[in-house]
Amino acid sequence: MFRKRDRLMARQPLAAATMAAVRLVPHRGEERRPPFYFLPSILYRREFGAAGFTLLEVLIAVAILGTTLVAVLQLHASTVDMASRAQQLATGARLAKSRMVDTLKDGTPAPGEQEGDFEAPDPPYHWTTRVEETPYSTDKAKVYEVSVEVSWGDAPNERVRVRTFRVK
Repeated sequence: MFRKRDRLMARQPLAAATMAAVRLVPHRGEERRPPFYFLPSILYRREFGAAGFTLLEVLIAVAILGTTLVAVLQLHASTVDMASRAQQLATGARLAKSRMVDTLKDGTPAPGEQEGDFEAPDPPYHWTTRVEETPYSTDKAKVYEVSVEVSWGDAPNERVRVRTFRVK
């Protein structure tokens, strides 16, 4: 008995210190219990024949695993939302740039506002083109601001706007 305990204590320094501090002397009629038996611990299992994990250790492991999984799933959901938003912004920017090129291909358009919807491949996107004279205009040169705004919803963060200035 002592040799087995000495071998275990040589492998586990913390268990050796604990076992040296508290002697196991069972009284008559009592079963032999480890010191601090009310605390689940791996230190006493090998000595006293308990195998496996305690219920408390399993519950703590499941709680940690559950918390981690919830955090990972929320992170994944937010990543999917951000990817969708990035795709919408990229499509809006591409369509605004395309509309700006179409607007300016024949020179500076006349002041005013036009709007419409994009055709088949991009149906939910709406465009608005504005051409306004700026206060920087003089008698010799007129400066116009040309802006194209593409929107795909009612929220203010669901819009992309491209602006440029033209001298006529």
